[in-house]
Amino acid sequence: MPSTSPRVAAYDLRDEGGPASRGTCESAPVAGHGVRQRRPCVGTAPVTFRLSELRLAALEDLASAELDLGRAVQALPLIESAIAMDALRERSRELQMVALYRSGRHAEALRTYQQYRRLLADELCLEPSPALRRLEERIVLHDRSLDPRAPAPAAHAGARNPYKGLRAFEEEDAADFFGRRRLVGRLVAALAGGSRLLALVGPSGSGKSSVVAAGLVPAIRARAVPGSERWMVASMQPGRYPSRAMEAALRRGTSEPPTGPAGVFDDDDPAVVGAAVESLVAGRRLLLVIDQFEQLFSATEAAERDRFLRTIASLVTSAADAVRVVLTLRRDFYDRPLLDAEFGRVFASGVVSVLPMTADELGAAVVRPAQRVGVEVEPALLAELVSDAAAQPGALPLLQYALTDLFERRAGSSLLLEEYQAMGRLPGLLSRRSEEIYTHLDADHQEVALQVFLRTARLGSGTRELRRRATIGELTALDLDPVLLSEVLEEFGRHRLLSFDRDPVSGEATVEVAHEALLSEWGRLAGWIDRHRADLRRHQTLVAAIDEWEASDQHPDYLLAGSRLGEYEAWRLASTLRLTAREREFLDAGAERQHAEQAEEMARRAGQRRLKRRARTRLLALVVAVVMLAGAVTYGALAWRANRPPDAVLLMDRGPGPIREMVAAAFDSAISEKGIRAEAVTSIGSAVQSGDVGRFSEQGTHMVVVVTPNCADAVEPIARTHPDTHYVVFDCVGDQPNVAYVSFASEQGSFLAGAAAALRSRTGTIGFIGGADIPLIWPFEAGFEAGARAVDPSIRIRARYLSEPPDMTGFDNQILGFQVAEQMYRDGADIIYQAAGASGDGAFEAASQLSGDLRRQLWAIGVDGDEYRSLAPGDPWRPHVLTSMVKRYDRATDALVDEYSVAHFTPGTREFDLANGGLDLAASGGFIDDLRPRLEQLRRQIVADKIRVPSIPAEKIDAAKALGLPGALTSTVEHRAGIERPEGSG
Repeated sequence: MPSTSPRVAAYDLRDEGGPASRGTCESAPVAGHGVRQRRPCVGTAPVTFRLSELRLAALEDLASAELDLGRAVQALPLIESAIAMDALRERSRELQMVALYRSGRHAEALRTYQQYRRLLADELCLEPSPALRRLEERIVLHDRSLDPRAPAPAAHAGARNPYKGLRAFEEEDAADFFGRRRLVGRLVAALAGGSRLLALVGPSGSGKSSVVAAGLVPAIRARAVPGSERWMVASMQPGRYPSRAMEAALRRGTSEPPTGPAGVFDDDDPAVVGAAVESLVAGRRLLLVIDQFEQLFSATEAAERDRFLRTIASLVTSAADAVRVVLTLRRDFYDRPLLDAEFGRVFASGVVSVLPMTADELGAAVVRPAQRVGVEVEPALLAELVSDAAAQPGALPLLQYALTDLFERRAGSSLLLEEYQAMGRLPGLLSRRSEEIYTHLDADHQEVALQVFLRTARLGSGTRELRRRATIGELTALDLDPVLLSEVLEEFGRHRLLSFDRDPVSGEATVEVAHEALLSEWGRLAGWIDRHRADLRRHQTLVAAIDEWEASDQHPDYLLAGSRLGEYEAWRLASTLRLTAREREFLDAGAERQHAEQAEEMARRAGQRRLKRRARTRLLALVVAVVMLAGAVTYGALAWRANRPPDAVLLMDRGPGPIREMVAAAFDSAISEKGIRAEAVTSIGSAVQSGDVGRFSEQGTHMVVVVTPNCADAVEPIARTHPDTHYVVFDCVGDQPNVAYVSFASEQGSFLAGAAAALRSRTGTIGFIGGADIPLIWPFEAGFEAGARAVDPSIRIRARYLSEPPDMTGFDNQILGFQVAEQMYRDGADIIYQAAGASGDGAFEAASQLSGDLRRQLWAIGVDGDEYRSLAPGDPWRPHVLTSMVKRYDRATDALVDEYSVAHFTPGTREFDLANGGLDLAASGGFIDDLRPRLEQLRRQIVADKIRVPSIPAEKIDAAKALGLPGALTSTVEHRAGIERPEGSG
């Protein structure tokens, strides 16, 4: 009977006559074992094939047995013999990777996977199976289950470490959790009183997650509420797919098999989801814990978010009364749930604010865990820790990190102040430790670290950045060296700066920064995020587009095309961010489709030309008439679609500039994410005119964003005659009821610039240059001087304005800017902050030219945009850009477009400040990395209203009162002794 196996048939066909009669076969022993390996014989192909398959299976089984016995080294020759017989066989490769890993050859195990992956792609155009990919991920992470016989890591002699580093306390850590008894009591009382939804709201680092996991949940299990010991507790984080995450959490909490169809939790009808929940809960009361609820507004698509909010609102208002929900929410997202009318009602009534811990509570959190394991805390150390933690908002993760380190460093049975001081105290501890690890890496490892940390950060909408959970598969798909990746993850993980878990829905291994505090505390990481902000925003938009494409079953209509595809291709070539195979496939598919469509269009036109030539002699008149009629109908339809006005438009002055670039990038990203029909238009002339604004207003565009200094003349007359159109302008004042006037608290950002200048100055003298002596510039001077005095009361400050009103030439006179800066530098200043428009370039030129002559490092500070990033590598100004006070026009644009997308546009004055992420101090050059902990402390004090920053300089208060400026009556600026002002200036 002829064989039906393709491989056997291949052996048969190798001999033209088919299977031949018996032949002789050579054999050779496998090294170290009694198994003999036979080579195929001519004429016995089918039998040889079957014997080869049996032999392969026997070699693999023997190798597996050797591994089970802990003899990985002895298993390797068997596996290599099997691979020599069939290099594409996956089980052999799996055994080889495990054997190499258990033999201590971790790097070779990862290289084996890479080699096999390339071989599969070259030979069969296939990828390794999901199981083998998961094995690679486990090897990357040094998963202990890969080698059960390996000895456990040696614990610290004497006692278990009761502190948790940067990670939150979990339910099993309840015995080590102290200091929040009163807050837990409030939550228990609210649940006992019948509250069905509680929202624990507080700033990042206030311990919200720990209070619920290690405080409330154990109390519920211990019958703190009558009957609560029988409650089912399910915990989740929303992530990208909150409905699936909820289903996974519920199924983890019950052994019941699925009772409904797959995907029922994604149903649009809350009643259907509610029935599925009740079925899983099976008559018990459910406590659903939703940690990091802010993910719903940063990582979840709008439609999915709205559906989930409806579901939660329905569950906690249902007559069945079976569900209690406790969620944790970062304070800067407090307003987002309120935008949903239905959910907002149940949310607002259940808010519980997380207040800072008292000194006694902090003391308990420090001392009691150590006492439980027989370790004492020196009283002097306790006093210092409590003082440092109380002075720094959101410091609980840093406190735990310091205690964890102190506990491991201790020499005896006490934690000592001397060790704490040697570590460098709480402020800046995280940054110093992270920087120490990073600087000990070589250049290749540092590049991998950059890619990892950029993948674990997510940009917020007008808020501080959030951490992002990246899968290990995503990181390995970046074409990074897997050995370097594994070593970087191990190093930062060992120091508790990265944490590892599994996605509750997909089961994939994940990595994320251990706490969001790292995103702001580590100066280098904050600088990376700041420098690559446009890349990260573009990448987030790309991922959203890929998700839509995959959700449509990869329908070609969801691919990028045209100019948008071209933008992404250009970004792909220029970006520092590496793309995953999935992301590259999406862009490649778009390019292939575009090429195919272009070829198809060319072929169609060629065919039409041939058809026309044939038809000239047949019914020409009729054909022409039909074609004309069809063309008219088609043209009319296309013309209507082409002439339909965009829903939103961005109008900008012609020419480059950091403000225009920030607004344009944010506008493009926001409309792409939210599916708004929009376009960006540059004015035909040098500046936007009222005619440009009027043209789109007349066409019916709903929102017009205008970037021009001429905003009052260009927008206000049109806004008055088009009351139904929304307008957005920047750095303008007015009172039109349909215009959002975006402004920035420049004095707050300038305060940080002044503090940085005073901290960095080596001469004790710094300077300020303003373009013209007008109220618009006064906040820059006032904030700068206040910030410098806050960190060094003895600092000398020289101030000068380049022109007096109505003369505005001080904003466009680089030569005068250079001359004034040169005089300040020669008079002893080593840092100058300029708010002088184009004239400010003179300060950078002066710093560059005079540093050599004066034999000291001279600096200048930019304003509005990031001056360092705007300069090309190698530019002589770059080494002299200390920092820049950046107004986040991109965040303001994103926030306003976001409001418009949910029909919640708010006109009037819209101020963006440090609290809502509207201002930044750039760290692009890395020149203030060591100052960032102190500057971050000042930022937090300003946000907490512990520092009130003046907006009017002391000597301008009378002038401000005469002008009726509101800040003139509330300014708290003290007399600025020591500020030198040249005669005749300002």
